Amino acid sequence: MFRSREPKGQEINDEKTVSQAVASVQDEETIGQQDRLQPAVADAFALREGDENQVDFKTLGWIKAGLIITCEAIALGTLSFPSTFKRLGLAAGLITNCAFIAIAYLGAWIMVDFKLKYPHVLNAADAGREMFGRAGYIICGIAIVAKSVGLAASHVLAGKLAIATFDDNANCAVGWAALISGVSAILSYNRKWSGLLWLSVASLTCIIIACIVTMAGAGTQPADFLVPPGGEPVHWVAFNTSVSLADCIGAITNCVFAYGQAMAVLTFLPEMKKPKDFRKSIALMQVLQLIVYSVVGGVLYTYGGQYTPSPALTMTKRTLAIISYAFALVTIIVSGIVAVNVGAKFFYTELFRNSPMLTSNSWKAQGAWLAIIGTIYTVAFIIAELIPFFNQLLTIVSSWTSSWFVCGFAGMLWLHLYNPRLPENAGNGGWFSTPGRIVMFCISIGLVAMSASSTV
Repeated sequence: MFRSREPKGQEINDEKTVSQAVASVQDEETIGQQDRLQPAVADAFALREGDENQVDFKTLGWIKAGLIITCEAIALGTLSFPSTFKRLGLAAGLITNCAFIAIAYLGAWIMVDFKLKYPHVLNAADAGREMFGRAGYIICGIAIVAKSVGLAASHVLAGKLAIATFDDNANCAVGWAALISGVSAILSYNRKWSGLLWLSVASLTCIIIACIVTMAGAGTQPADFLVPPGGEPVHWVAFNTSVSLADCIGAITNCVFAYGQAMAVLTFLPEMKKPKDFRKSIALMQVLQLIVYSVVGGVLYTYGGQYTPSPALTMTKRTLAIISYAFALVTIIVSGIVAVNVGAKFFYTELFRNSPMLTSNSWKAQGAWLAIIGTIYTVAFIIAELIPFFNQLLTIVSSWTSSWFVCGFAGMLWLHLYNPRLPENAGNGGWFSTPGRIVMFCISIGLVAMSASSTV
């Protein structure tokens, strides 16, 4: 990208050559700065020749990226997934899980293609601007922030309830919420995704242990442990033919929420060594999700039947529930950090996209990052503690944003990638050039329609 310096001994014979030589020996830092001011043709996280005291953000391999994004995926969604099986039935729950696995993987594949074509895109808001101009940027930006803050508040609330289980609500719950917020903010000090690797591994290990303890406890406790006085014995069904429309919609919404990490895909790609490899990261995540959601959801539903609670960690005796929550607390904190980082990176990249501060190793850059993180968790704490209808609000925000990021957003990206009316797509054949594209066109329209119907 940078022009090389001319040899000092080169003869300069005329004014034109002199001008060219002067241009060729411009300060490389200045050229790097000019390049940063052209985001439509530059990767903002790429280190420029001549940059000093900079952090290399592009350190993610596909295994690291897969484990980190899986940390967000296999978290709170795992604890509520058994209730999806209760509403739909065992077989229907497995089918629904597999269907959303396919949709989420297809959507991530499309996002990778979009990033490869538009390397300046750093997040979903950038993609929205590419498709719909400033209006698309604003709408997608608001969605990113709303979901990140909502998830932060949700994890603060979940952490508070987990700790309250330990002391049986003997101490101030607001204090526990403040503690969770503070610990989460401190652990979010690293600006790079790769810096969250070991926290993510710990999170995944803990949630798996928590699920194993809960399944073992549910399988060994008396069969009538969850049965209320005078209630029917525990039973499970393959397909729940008596499910109400509201319960069916709730179960599907729960699945959408469980795969809502699709919002993070475009935020991960700028830090990948090879963005194309992120498809393998998503495959790793989807395999782990399929196994954990299916096994945990299916096993706990067969033990709890129509009495399966949400979160499922509460379906065992108190001692085992405390042990499960002790492990799950690690996941509640760390998976919340990953979710919040998506929103924090949106603010951070927008503030410093055209500045060396973006990849600077200075205390100012780190301080700005911590200030953003602290602000998000402060707002999340206030929302979780002061809004009495927070759970209902979170359900609305999460279902709206997740349904679009998991389904409709990917459909719109594909339609944009092959829109024959766009100058950059001239010669690519358009939407209907091959049978495969015709199928993808129909799928994309269906995904957009699915999200639009959920919004209405």
